[in-house]
Amino acid sequence: MWNEPMLLCATRPCWPVALLCASLALAGPAIAFELEPSADFNILVGKSTYFAIGVTVGQEVSEKWTLQGRLTFSFLTFQIERDHRTVAAEAPAARPLLGVKYEFTPDISLTVFGGGQIKETRFFGEHRRWRNDNGAVAQLEFDGRVTKTIDLSAAYSYSSGDDTHWSRLAFRRELLTFGQEKQSGLGLGMEAVGSVGRDFTEERVGVLLDLQHKPTETELVFGIGVGHFSPTSGNGIAPYLSVNFLRRF
Repeated sequence: MWNEPMLLCATRPCWPVALLCASLALAGPAIAFELEPSADFNILVGKSTYFAIGVTVGQEVSEKWTLQGRLTFSFLTFQIERDHRTVAAEAPAARPLLGVKYEFTPDISLTVFGGGQIKETRFFGEHRRWRNDNGAVAQLEFDGRVTKTIDLSAAYSYSSGDDTHWSRLAFRRELLTFGQEKQSGLGLGMEAVGSVGRDFTEERVGVLLDLQHKPTETELVFGIGVGHFSPTSGNGIAPYLSVNFLRRF
């Protein structure tokens, strides 16, 4: 069952994002706004698993500036080595964020988010059964089209509750278009992801396969590669698999 720290998400911590979503919905077609549901899954085999669903809404306030709100629900599991014992843990979380996006050009943008996370880490095999990891969150996102066929993205976030730094750098190149009027695209890329937190450190590098349907602005990205996890018993190197879905309205 969700304990009290997680139930707070239904009240005070998430209200700014909920208010933004409601105001945009009530505005109706008179106000153009962005809506981006997303889902993410990745697994470092035998080490950690992460799943998240979220939605981002945006409202243009000028030609260059867009106000954004994002609400993400996630679930993390991992196994670490402590005092020669394997300790399993799980961490459900909710992360409401508000931010602004600035477009340098139509193809290059920088987004700055601020907000918080409501998170509880539960341990199995230790005397301390759970830990409150609620705290503030700051996040930066850069997206840019370097050439007509190459996209570059970078992201960084810090959460004070669990003292976690997370970063990602990725690029993608469109290889071909296909389908009726070439409305679908296939891309290939690479990514590097790093996470340093209170409980563990994780690094991953791999290749990306990107499928796009341009009329609906739907994107499905598969990643496969190798990662390193510590502290852990034995070899900390393991294969990883990721699946990411994004739809823009």
